[in-house]
Amino acid sequence: MINKKKEKLEKLGIEVGKGIEELGEEVYLLELSAFVKSMDFMKIGRAVSAKQWPLAMITLRRMMQKGKELKIKNMEMVFLRLRKEIGEKNGVAVKNTLALLTQKRVQMIKILQEEG
Repeated sequence: MINKKKEKLEKLGIEVGKGIEELGEEVYLLELSAFVKSMDFMKIGRAVSAKQWPLAMITLRRMMQKGKELKIKNMEMVFLRLRKEIGEKNGVAVKNTLALLTQKRVQMIKILQEEG
């Protein structure tokens, strides 16, 4: 991985070095990319819209675990906030928090797709 890309991701709060140490560069980058592009983020929004709170919580737990494995520190607080909002069945707050999460994901995706 080019150091610039690694530096940019680390500025966003992703412990890239630790992830690469544990999984290897290629595997780590593939898993990180798959995670930030995953449909799970949309599944939470759909579950909340349909008032399927248990499904939203199960999906979030899976995402929290994967985020922890990938050392994505910048999403931890957002995930905790989402967990609280889902627990309170506050659909508007969940959707606002998902919008914030989408901004973070877009930043990460742009960095991961940079050439060279």
